[in-house]
Amino acid sequence: MNKPIRNVIVTRELHETMPGGKTVLLQIAKPRMVTAKEWECAFYLTNIGMTEIQFGHGIDSVQALIQAIEGARVFLEKSGKELIWEGGKKGETGIPRYVPAIYGKNFTEHLYRIIDCELEGFARSAELRNKE
Repeated sequence: MNKPIRNVIVTRELHETMPGGKTVLLQIAKPRMVTAKEWECAFYLTNIGMTEIQFGHGIDSVQALIQAIEGARVFLEKSGKELIWEGGKKGETGIPRYVPAIYGKNFTEHLYRIIDCELEGFARSAELRNKE
């Protein structure tokens, strides 16, 4: 079922990896102000069981957009479908996981340090493999 979504600002086309798999289209709309302190950002995914337009919410347009992207990522992950996007590898949607800041600056920075450490280790290992 395809739902009309207005003011689309970004799209991503994904494909099921199984033979005869469907094309899934992610559409994200321009965030809009709901009240002076609330914004929403509509998103919709076709051909993957989403029956209604969903919304990311935030105190400003950036937070609402980030929440919409994260909402789409979570929906895709929970679908259990193996997908691929142009420029990606099998099983990748190209939508990175969001690191929440709601638990405070110290915890967020702790998560960033863990991520940075893992990335640095991976990069060092890749360099060593390439030198061999």
